[in-house]
Amino acid sequence: MRNIAYKFLTFVLFALPVIFILFALRIDVAFIHTILRNSISIWSFVYLMIVLTTTFSMYPFLKIMVSAYSLLVTIKRKEKDRYPKYLEDVTKSNLYFALSLSLALPFVYLFVEQDDSPGFLLLYIVLVGFGFSFAALGRVLQDMVSER
Repeated sequence: MRNIAYKFLTFVLFALPVIFILFALRIDVAFIHTILRNSISIWSFVYLMIVLTTTFSMYPFLKIMVSAYSLLVTIKRKEKDRYPKYLEDVTKSNLYFALSLSLALPFVYLFVEQDDSPGFLLLYIVLVGFGFSFAALGRVLQDMVSER
C-alpha cells in the first residue's frame, strides 16, 4: 500500500508542473496576442502585468514541486535529519508563489471587470489562498519536526 501511495504522489508531483506550465503558457499566449493587437492602450499594460506575474510565479511553483519530491524521497529513505531543510524550502517557495500571484490580483480584477469573466479571478484567488495556506501548513510541520 505504501508503494502505491508513493507512486501516486510521485505521479502527482510530476504532473502538476506540466499542468501549471500549460496553464501559464495559455495565459501568456492569449494576453500577448491581445497586447500586440492593441499596442497603444492602458489595457495592454494590464495584460502585460498579468503575463509577467504568471510567468514569474512558475519558478517558485517548480521549486515547490522539486522540494516536495525531495522530501518524499527522504521520507521513503527514512533520513529524518533532512526533513527540516526540505520543509523550509517548500514553505518559502509556497510563500513566494502566493506573493507573486497576489501581485497580479489588481490587474486580474481590472481584466475581469472589462472582460466579464469572474472564473478567472476566482482561479487566481484560489491559487493565492492555496499558496498561503500551504506555506502555513509547511511552517507548522517544520516546527513539529524540529521539536522532535
